[in-house]
Amino acid sequence: MNREVKCTSKGKRRLKPLLTPREQTLYRNRFNYFKRIDRENALDRTLKWFEAWYRELTGHEPPEDYREEVLEFLLNLERKHVKT
Repeated sequence: MNREVKCTSKGKRRLKPLLTPREQTLYRNRFNYFKRIDRENALDRTLKWFEAWYRELTGHEPPEDYREEVLEFLLNLERKHVKT
């Protein structure tokens, strides 16, 4: 996975996210599904599902940077759900 550098309007450099909007929707929907079933373990179950799904599609483990991006996205989702 290659993360391209994206320049902001103020000239600062930052990395583009690895997750596409479609992937974010997929992970958000799966997280919400597991949250309805088991509120306590939704994050863990979503991560396990993601890793199994990725292995099935590609035949190997997800790259570490991609896994971290998914984890960060899911943690942000969990924080949003705790607030509400």
